[in-house]
Amino acid sequence: MGGMMHFESVRYLDVYQELEKLARIHHGEVGAVGLSFNVDHGKLVREDRAGALVTVVAKEGVNKLIGYAIFVVQTSLQDRTALVASETAFFLHPDARRGRNALRFVQAAERIVSKHGIRKIVYHIDMRNDFSRLMHFLGYRDVERVVCKDMTGDEQCQ
Repeated sequence: MGGMMHFESVRYLDVYQELEKLARIHHGEVGAVGLSFNVDHGKLVREDRAGALVTVVAKEGVNKLIGYAIFVVQTSLQDRTALVASETAFFLHPDARRGRNALRFVQAAERIVSKHGIRKIVYHIDMRNDFSRLMHFLGYRDVERVVCKDMTGDEQCQ
């Protein structure tokens, strides 16, 4: 991967089949232990149709999909007038993670998401693929800690 990278806002319902290949690579990197790869595309398409999903893709050249950022948009429970975009998936193909590509992708996603009247963006960063240094550089700050317990007793949360 060495071509020019660009970013665009897309409808999830238009690209979810194309995202599947990248999502499998993503799941291989940080997929939850004990959870199979079984994306609920129907739910995401419904959220998209309801205007509650923002999908940003990174492309190389004209059509080669190399990354995606998917945000669920909802009002804050603490302030019903504030729209919050909560990242549910952020992925850039490993071959594209060079130079400032990840930084440029986050910045592009911010610009696109902000056009939807979003007041706050929240990223969930997996500890196995921690890019919090980049996010701190961009002005994000740590605001909470997420903990997990597998209630089946079969696996540990990761």
